[in-house]
Amino acid sequence: MGKKQGDDLPSTWLTIPLTVLLTSLGLPQVLGVSAEACRIIALFFSVSLVIASFINETALHALFVAGTGSKPAFQTWMRVAHFVLGTSVEFALLRICDDSLTVHDLHREIVFTFISCAYLNFAFALSSVAVRRAEGRKLRFGLFGAAVLPAAVYFALVVYASLHSGGVSALLQFANKDLIILFSTPLLHASFLGLHILEVCECGGCAQRHGKTVEGAVAPASNFCSLPRAVYIGLLIFTWWQAPGGRVADLLMRLTDMNSVFVAKQSSLPQLPSSGIVSEVLGAVFKSVAAAGPLRCFIAFLIIVGLSPMCRWFCCVVEHFHSLAVRYAQALCNKVGGENVSSASSKAQSPRYSNIVILVGLALLAILRCPSNSSVTAALGLMVESPWTPLIVLLALAFSNSMFFQPQNSKLFTRLCYVVGFLVLVDYLMFWAIPFALMGSLHKLLLVDYLYPVWSWLDQLPILRRFAQNYIYDNPRHADYFVTQAIFVLGFALNLGLVMYWQLTRGALPWWLIALYNFSWVGFGGRMIGTLYSLSHREGHNPKFYKPWIRHTLGNVFENWLGLFYGSIPYNFTTTHISIHHRLDAGIGDTLYCWDLKRCSWTDFTLYLSRSLVHMSGLSGLYQFSTSVRKYDAGNLLKLLRGVVYYWILFPAVIIRLTSASFYVWIVLQPLMCMTFFIGLVNWGFHTFIENDEKGHRIPCVESITIHGGEDDYFGEDDHMTHHNAGHVYWRDLPEHQAKQHEEWADRKASVFYGFDILTFTLCVLCKAWPLLASRFVDYSGKMSQEEIASLLEVRAQRREMEYDSWLPVLPAFKPNGYKELDLAASEPSSSPSDLHRTVLGKLAAVQLWLACQIEQGMPPVPPDPANRMSPVPAKSQ
Repeated sequence: MGKKQGDDLPSTWLTIPLTVLLTSLGLPQVLGVSAEACRIIALFFSVSLVIASFINETALHALFVAGTGSKPAFQTWMRVAHFVLGTSVEFALLRICDDSLTVHDLHREIVFTFISCAYLNFAFALSSVAVRRAEGRKLRFGLFGAAVLPAAVYFALVVYASLHSGGVSALLQFANKDLIILFSTPLLHASFLGLHILEVCECGGCAQRHGKTVEGAVAPASNFCSLPRAVYIGLLIFTWWQAPGGRVADLLMRLTDMNSVFVAKQSSLPQLPSSGIVSEVLGAVFKSVAAAGPLRCFIAFLIIVGLSPMCRWFCCVVEHFHSLAVRYAQALCNKVGGENVSSASSKAQSPRYSNIVILVGLALLAILRCPSNSSVTAALGLMVESPWTPLIVLLALAFSNSMFFQPQNSKLFTRLCYVVGFLVLVDYLMFWAIPFALMGSLHKLLLVDYLYPVWSWLDQLPILRRFAQNYIYDNPRHADYFVTQAIFVLGFALNLGLVMYWQLTRGALPWWLIALYNFSWVGFGGRMIGTLYSLSHREGHNPKFYKPWIRHTLGNVFENWLGLFYGSIPYNFTTTHISIHHRLDAGIGDTLYCWDLKRCSWTDFTLYLSRSLVHMSGLSGLYQFSTSVRKYDAGNLLKLLRGVVYYWILFPAVIIRLTSASFYVWIVLQPLMCMTFFIGLVNWGFHTFIENDEKGHRIPCVESITIHGGEDDYFGEDDHMTHHNAGHVYWRDLPEHQAKQHEEWADRKASVFYGFDILTFTLCVLCKAWPLLASRFVDYSGKMSQEEIASLLEVRAQRREMEYDSWLPVLPAFKPNGYKELDLAASEPSSSPSDLHRTVLGKLAAVQLWLACQIEQGMPPVPPDPANRMSPVPAKSQ
């Protein structure tokens, strides 16, 4: 015969009924608790144990007792914490049952009991799911069975009280809408989290996913009267006739008052013990939630659990919290989308906006549950007064966008990356988009015809060129850069000098001066930021760019000194850009890798901005070098580490000591955020397309683009194809080199375009303006129609190597020869979006195409035959 269920259970489970028995016998009386209170609490625990054991006995014991064999259990520290928490709840309940204390005197005990019981019930639900998974049984019944536990215990106590207080008619006196909401909340939580809990709840011994039967797993034989259940039933019989029924009824009647006290105390939470931003944000969140006791209890539980890095069970639950009520909001979402709920196709749909519907519903429920409008006003007032309110609003907006636009099965990590990227995008739109647009338009429409001749005249002055050749640059040809660098240094000194003077004399920077600095930081036509990027790039590629007296004293002036105020980490170009980006040719392992995302998706670009931020911080380069197997990268690691220490420790210390923290934020950190967006947009555009040849090898003239006829080229930067494939070619020699590539470009349908600058090109790709891109694609074969070109570009921009699953792909020892093309059919969600979702995306697509058309109006016209009219690379820079 096989073992009965519970036979292999460690004997430590006996501590549970033993604790209840000692409570019933009055052991807590030594602490001054009345015998009546002891019996009531013993009855409560015995009823809970009996019901929980019949719902899932193994799951109950997994909360407190070590598992055996393949039976899952919580980790040791969590089981100990559950014992401590259960004991604490017991003493809190003993005080609540004390006749000498009123409900308002027990607010701490009430708040603690509500939150602790919600936690234990949720833990029991997760444990039940994990046990059923390990046993190969269906999961949903375990989840909802555990959710029924609080209401079942309450109903059992109501029956007990009614039998001692006048029979069945006494049941009506316990009917209360507040209590109905209170005890139905666990079921609502189970419904909201839905089957997504079942997808993520894992523990030791689990070998089954998504509710499917494990191969070889056999459901345990039914054992109605196992030893633990028999003990719990005996304990219930022992305590059933001891507790005073009238007192139990009185306590049940006071539940409404307890809930009100819990609501009132939660709306006036004291300052959290921690300090700083975490305390402020959590305090604002808690105080702004409308006074709905059970919901507040659950929110508190999620926040507490989310802050515990050791609890992987509950992190998985938080990971899928975004999937609120997908199953049970299906009908509502389909109605909003205009679909028939009963249709067969509706069963396969997964409306991405249902999350937002449920969140709005929860907010309305919270407001309706408020005892008065004044509490809502007070809560909103607290939110307005909080200095972190804008951050909270942006985070809520970011998560809402993630729920709507990202697949519903996205991991929490992916959503967090999206939120970080969303904050970078919003920062750019708020502080930098207007300077870029205005300074660019002003330059193209008004100033270029006046400034370019001045720059050209200065660039050709013999005295300046002789000075640069003799004293500045190691290679005489590099004198081409001198005037551009000199103009930048002059403008930079004026800009920084003005804000530094104002800060030191006035003590703070006014908003208008910060805005003026941002405009001048960008420069007319983006010449300031473009020059800094281009010259830092040149310095990184050429260790002997300057004369020895400059190399051995200042080093790379733009990359390591002036770049500090342009978000450039010292040595980032010299190390990360050269030894990772160029060695891998933007492939897997690159700190700016983008081929695990669709380059024509704003959602994916927002994700990518988080990767760009880590790259700009220098941390991704440090990590890749620390894991590299190449000996040469050990030197790169030390050099970049020095730059990171300079930028993140020494430089802030000096700036804040001389000025203020506010100055550091606006003059140093804000440019870093802008440069994060700028570098991300540039690299995204330069490496938009990928394709393998017939041998499965990468096609170099496809994976990097070339732009002819652009008006914002910086010393050949627009020919990124040559930069990667023939980096030794000087920018003045590019037309000759490009002429040799025409035959290959025609054969491979190379990524060559006309009239763009890299920013407008990337925006057109993101806006999916395939007809516009096709019209500016240079077809050297002369055989493709506009429709074929548009289709080709769309396929190349959507092609991916892998799914986005990490902030930083693993660094390979060698560059792969070809791409591992991702199976798009397998990677896409099987469910189709609803009509409403398709309508929204259609409207957004129309807006994007209109935006791309407006951008094109500022571009130079395409010549009749651009393939045969390749003009020399323009030398415009300032």
